[in-house]
Amino acid sequence: AAYILAAAAVTSMLLRGAGVGPMTWQWAAASLLSAALLGGTLMTMLLGHAYLTAGNEMTQRPFLRLVRWLLAALALRLLLSLFTGLWPYLQDPAQGFAGVWDTVVILARYLVGLLVPAAFLWMADDCVRRRSNQSATGILYVTLVLIIIGEGAALALIDQGVF
Repeated sequence: AAYILAAAAVTSMLLRGAGVGPMTWQWAAASLLSAALLGGTLMTMLLGHAYLTAGNEMTQRPFLRLVRWLLAALALRLLLSLFTGLWPYLQDPAQGFAGVWDTVVILARYLVGLLVPAAFLWMADDCVRRRSNQSATGILYVTLVLIIIGEGAALALIDQGVF
């Protein structure tokens, strides 16, 4: 709980310092979920490396718990992004899509940054249950890169005023 409060405070200060304006619950939730996905994926990857060196002496429960926690965080991030970003954007018929580039970035955001990582995390979950820790760690590497691309696309959309 202390880490969550500290992350919320730092995020609030950074956003206000960057001139984003007053902190809203959407900004706070998106920032915390984004940080949870990026940091959680990295930490789960590092735990996977620990299992590669001492896997026979360790139980799979912590690794499996972290992968499932990441799946839950990704599902929350997807829902928040759909309801606070994409849905209001699509409901304004006068606004429409600003152009081809915005459409490509939106597709990258949702397909590359959220849906494909969800499939990869599901695959990592299956690998962990089978004690295939090397495969799970490799999948988490790719997942981290995709999440970075997706969160970068989200920031680009916000910066362009699309979302």
